[in-house]
Parts: sequence; C-alpha cells; structure tokens
Amino acid sequence: MGGIEGSIDRKLAEAKAKAGAAGTDANLRRLIVPALATWDPAANAAKRLVPNEVDIIGGDRAELAPLANALVEARLLTRGSGTLEVAHEALLRRAPIAGWLEEVKDALKLRDDVLREAREWAEGGKDAEHLVRRGARLESTLDLRDNADFATALAPANDYLAASRRLEAAGRRKARWVRAAIYTMLLGIIAGLVAFINQDFLKEQYQWRLVMGPSVLSAEQEKEVAKPGSDFKECANGCPTMIVVPAGKFTMGSPETEEDRSEDEGPQHEVTIAKTFAVGRTDITFAEWDICVAAGACRKVSDNGWGRGDRPVILVSWEEAKGYVTWLKRMIGKDYRLLSEAEWEYAARAGNQGRWSFGDDEAQLGDYAWFNRNSDVKTQPVAKKKPNAFGLYDMHGNVWQWVEDPYHDSYAGAPSDGSVWDQGADANRRVVRGGSRGNIPRYLRSAVRDGYAALNRYNDLGFRVGRTLTP
Repeated sequence: MGGIEGSIDRKLAEAKAKAGAAGTDANLRRLIVPALATWDPAANAAKRLVPNEVDIIGGDRAELAPLANALVEARLLTRGSGTLEVAHEALLRRAPIAGWLEEVKDALKLRDDVLREAREWAEGGKDAEHLVRRGARLESTLDLRDNADFATALAPANDYLAASRRLEAAGRRKARWVRAAIYTMLLGIIAGLVAFINQDFLKEQYQWRLVMGPSVLSAEQEKEVAKPGSDFKECANGCPTMIVVPAGKFTMGSPETEEDRSEDEGPQHEVTIAKTFAVGRTDITFAEWDICVAAGACRKVSDNGWGRGDRPVILVSWEEAKGYVTWLKRMIGKDYRLLSEAEWEYAARAGNQGRWSFGDDEAQLGDYAWFNRNSDVKTQPVAKKKPNAFGLYDMHGNVWQWVEDPYHDSYAGAPSDGSVWDQGADANRRVVRGGSRGNIPRYLRSAVRDGYAALNRYNDLGFRVGRTLTP
C-alpha cells in the first residue's frame, strides 16, 4: 500500500481536505517553507526545525491555522508547549514539499548562517568585530529578508543586520574621504611631478578623473537602474549612455521562406537571454572615441572627411574596438564589453520577429535607418532617426557593428543561451551586424550578418558596447 510514504501521502491529502478552503498547496508551502525546515549541507537534505507556534500561525498568518490543526490531527505535525514541528522528516521528502525545499535550499542555508551570526554577535556583547556580513553578502541577506516568506524567519537578526548596515555606511563615508584625499594628492603629483613619473598613467588618470568626471554606479544605484528601459551613464563626458534591456526569448535568424534570406542566417533557433543587460544607446561616436585617444589608450582614426563629434566612429578594427572596451572596463571598473551576436540580434529586434525592428514594411525604414536612399552615402550623426522599442538608435544602417563572436557560416550548433559562440570557427574573422549607410534595405534586416577579418578597417564599420549588470 505504499509503506510509510504512501501513508504520509494519504494523510496529507486527508488533512488538506479537512482544512477546507485553507487546504491549498499555496498555504501548505507558506506553513512549511521556511519556518518548519532547514537544509543540512552535509546530508544534502531537508531537516525539521522547532519554531514557536505563534510565529507560524499567529497574526497575519492566522489563515493557516485550520491547515496546521488538520496536519496535527493527522499526526504529520506535532504540537509542543508553544511550538510546532514536523512529526517525521519523511514528510519533507514527499512531493510537492521536497521540490519546494530544493528550490530554496540556498536561502534556507543563508537564513541559518545569518541567525547563527546574529546570536554570536549578541553573545559577544554586540561587538563590531562580530559584524561579519558586508557588501554583497549583506545585500543578498537584506534581499532575502524582503521576501515575505523569510521576513518572520529572519526577524531575530534584525538588530544584527541594522548594525551591519550602519558599519558598512560608515566604511563608505571613510572610503569617500580617503578617495577625496587621494584625488587631491593626485592633482598635486600631476602638477609637480608629471615630468618624473609614468606620464602615460597620469595622462589616463587625468582624462578619467578630471575630463570625464566619473559617476560610477554603486551596487545600490545599479539595482535601482537595472530595470528594463532605464538608462545610465557612468561619467559626465565620454562614456556611452547605456539602456537596460530585459531578459527574454526570441527566435534568432531568418525563416527559410524569407526571400532575402542568406544561407548564414539559419537554421532558425530559439535563444534565451536569461538576465537583463545594458546596451549602448548608440554606436560609439567620435566624441567618445577621441576621449580614449586623449587618454593614450586608442589610436586616432580618420573621419573620412564626413565630420567627427556625434557621428559614429569608423575605420576601427575589431581588435581596436576590443581595446576601447578594455580601456572603458579598466577606467569604470564594470564589465563593459562587445555584445555577443545573439545579444545584438535580440537587442536589434526589440521583441519584433519581422524583417526589421518595426516589422516588415520597408516603407518605414527611412524613419529608423540611414541607408543608400537617404544617407548621401556617408555616415550621419547618431540618434537622429527613431529608436527601436528598447530605446536603441541606429541598430539598422549608418555603420556595420562589430560583435564579439567569430564568424560561423551557419547557426548549426549555436548556443541557445545568448553567449559568445567561440568554438569551431576562425578567431581571426569576426561577425558584423546591422548594415550601413551605403547598403540597400535587405542588408539592414535584423537577421543579416557578415564576417570580416578582425584587423580590417572600413569607413562603414564601427561598434557599440554592452555591459553586464550585477545580479
């Protein structure tokens, strides 16, 4: 008849039925997770806890009382003197409870660690040396406490967490004071010793600290702006404006029935972009590139006589584009990079599976792109046409854009997670996307791709940057 497991399953079903409207799976999960269980890392299994009954079914959790009482009557829970606990740990290994606990096992272990730290802090006289939770570890704990299921479970640690936040805030104030002192000292060094020390380093630091005016996002600020559609810029001059793009799924490539389709645009395959990320609002412009030149990190390039400023930079190789993002990453301290090919197409489509980001009507292309019919066959200033649904400009036309991936002649074997596909291809040939100011409409489609030698420089080829957001 199923042994102990079968008996537990029957008793659980009977108890839920007896609890009536309160006997739902949602209420069962709220009752057991996380208050009645923890996770034993050594055994890699759920273990029972013995919490106070009032914390389980008191106050705003009173609606769970009928289910708890039915489970006690069924001998699946045991009521002690003001406590409530699982009668047999076999209950924690039955569906759907086992699945719920598996989903939150890391959160259960984090809860236990924080409560242990809070006890040690209190027992140690609330000394600051026992405030061991800092930075990302503290932020992850505060996020967990904001979860309604864990708020009550972490309540005993509230004083500990508040003290940890105060200590961290004091550390940040001290760090800001130290940075201000360092900046002052650096200015003095630049003024008095520029001829005697590493001039390349000083040139770069001068550009970053004084010309560019850093405003790098803190962890808290990054969380605030990391919402799809938000924009940010991490310095006053020379940094690209970034747009936050949502996570999602899309079908990459062109259908075989599409008339203008090239062989390398297939086979179509579904790609999942699991996390939000940031994409440059426009291609990198000459104004932004020339800041890198002034810092000594980039080569000065020609504008082909078309003008600099807010026109997209051209005549840069893939290697030079990589050099720019490496410099940007070094200056800002965040993960700036070239986009993967899948990320680029996802950002270009902006949720539209048509030929272009706005659909299939070629008559609208002039509203969104510079191409052979309206560009005077030269580059044009960025952000003068309409953006796509993600707020990104010039994803079609103006200049082709370098991406990170080496070129493959089809998508056979391409990854489905949007990552860089760097296996089985010649690393000296890199993918370009988007079409340019001299192309006809078919070359501006969202799925169009080509591959150029990584050292090549053309007057219709530039790039835009991406940025990984802190989870």
